Amino acid sequence: MDSGVDSKHRDLEGVYISHYNAISPHSKEVDKLGHGTAIAGIISANDNGKGIIGISSNVEIISIKVLDDEGKGDLNSFVKGIEWAIKKDVDIINMSFGVKRDDPRLRNAIDDASKKGIILVAAAGNNPNMHTQFPAAYENVISVTAIDHLENSYPYVSLGKIDFSAPGVNILTLKTDNEYHVFDGTSFAAAHVTGFVANLLSTKEFLKNENMIEHIKNELLLMSKDLGEPGYDPIYGNGSLSFDENK
Repeated sequence: MDSGVDSKHRDLEGVYISHYNAISPHSKEVDKLGHGTAIAGIISANDNGKGIIGISSNVEIISIKVLDDEGKGDLNSFVKGIEWAIKKDVDIINMSFGVKRDDPRLRNAIDDASKKGIILVAAAGNNPNMHTQFPAAYENVISVTAIDHLENSYPYVSLGKIDFSAPGVNILTLKTDNEYHVFDGTSFAAAHVTGFVANLLSTKEFLKNENMIEHIKNELLLMSKDLGEPGYDPIYGNGSLSFDENK
């Protein structure tokens, strides 16, 4: 769920399969902002020798447009997007955006998706003066903060309910019109975790039910590298995702 996806980008050939415009259901989906295309690239840019390679080669992208050309959206679009994703029985919903306050409509939609066994991943936010944004702040959503290549926390992150850390500084990914760009922020860290989760789902069998989120969190915990204070802390959460056996 984002600003759309540039389906014609060469690094998304065969990956992008469908779309839905939750802002204007009868309008064509166009990603003029470029944010959604960047997120899709991190998750699943294909290995075609032309650009970057995404985290997971097993992903099919269904783009749900909930952000307009300026990166703004409203709760009605967010909720409609989640409801549409539930009907499509998707496996993962990546939400690299958020709102400041809890809202029962958003919370109910998130709960409905979680009960169906859909894994929800969201960015914690990029405002150090605010708590983790919603939907990342919900317990049944995997909240992701950003770190740099030295495993230092991104200085602009929101703090509070954090589950995991992932790369989100100086991230090279896709830009519209077959271009590439470097981005910073928890949005891009969330995309990394979505790619990790996609790989998990492709290598292990899980029963898709209301307990799915806990199973996935436990699997990610086994793969995480502790950062900051020993154990869980509100800056790095349970640590950064790592396949390092010596973590």
